[in-house]
Amino acid sequence: MKAVKIYNNIFLPFPPASGNHRLMIQSRGGKPRFFQNQAYRKYREDILLSTPRGSSFEPLPDDRKWMKDILLLISIQAPDRRIRDCDGILKVVLDVLKELWEVDDSRFLPRCQEYAVNTENPHVFIYGEQTLFEGRPVSPNKGN
Repeated sequence: MKAVKIYNNIFLPFPPASGNHRLMIQSRGGKPRFFQNQAYRKYREDILLSTPRGSSFEPLPDDRKWMKDILLLISIQAPDRRIRDCDGILKVVLDVLKELWEVDDSRFLPRCQEYAVNTENPHVFIYGEQTLFEGRPVSPNKGN
């Protein structure tokens, strides 16, 4: 089988809130309702308006068991030394990437490569890679 790699890189501003705080709960008539936090909504809209949509990644095939995963290597440059949960930052960033790259986020395989402090230019850098194979993969249980 011949392998082909597809790449996408993107710089995003550092998110204003973690993924744990992106939703606000408001109760009306005894039923809780969830709303997107205003800072999260503005961050998402700013990125979607200023960055071209789409990617070179292959669309999701109809047969989900042959999905092509997208490896994401992520470098986080925080604005200060506060202790933050990488998962919370990743949740916000991956939600934006899903809309920006127009792919199913269940295909993302995120890996945080670096977490550092950058007071002058806090950002998140994402390197995305997808490997495609010519022909359909063969199940290891069935042999060739």
